Amino acid sequence: MPHARLAALAASRVSAPAQLTTTRSPEVPHTRPTRLWYITGVAGLGDLESRIMAALWDSDVPQTVRAVHSTLRAERDLAYTTVMTVLDNLHTKGWVVRERDGRAWSYRPARAREEAGAQMLRDLLDSLGDPRGVLMSFARDMNTEESQFLRQALDEPRKPERS
Repeated sequence: MPHARLAALAASRVSAPAQLTTTRSPEVPHTRPTRLWYITGVAGLGDLESRIMAALWDSDVPQTVRAVHSTLRAERDLAYTTVMTVLDNLHTKGWVVRERDGRAWSYRPARAREEAGAQMLRDLLDSLGDPRGVLMSFARDMNTEESQFLRQALDEPRKPERS
């Protein structure tokens, strides 16, 4: 899978697993064996959790369980209590923030889709054992437009690092 598609994959919804294989970089020694990696939806989330997060990201306002359930029912037959349980789990995991809306809870994403995609890429990069080699390979495979965009982004002042 070309690296440009990896970046797009991280920021978008994925309905079916994509397969990525790591490769050895001749420039940077690599001690870990080549492995097969699977990416489904958002890293660390199951298919239904990813779909619920997508529904929340696609909305401009916080959503109740009923609103999310109605959105997802168009795709698949789900029980209201299943959606309620998954939203509660997402809250426990820190993916969503909830606020009282009358007797119900309203949910909104704890972070933007792009931030979640960036974290997914960071986690994947860290897990491969050769971040520099992966970044070098990624940079070499970029087209001119992607390369120019990355150069501009790197020239911008950096955010302070979190401690």
